[in-house]
Amino acid sequence: MTPLWLQHVIVLSIAAACAAVIARQAFTALQGRKSRIAGCGSCKGCAPPEPQKPKTQFIPLEALKRR
Repeated sequence: MTPLWLQHVIVLSIAAACAAVIARQAFTALQGRKSRIAGCGSCKGCAPPEPQKPKTQFIPLEALKRR
């Protein structure tokens, strides 16, 4: 059986490691590098967005005439 103080040290070291990983991820996300929430425009490696197609549709003159 392991001493009680050793169990506390192990649990506290695991909790500190988890807190360090979460803090690192939060820092990276807030900094805007290599994060999923950084979005487009934060780097120069992405392709420019495609221009949107016009939503206007032209109806031929023949379709507008009454029969």
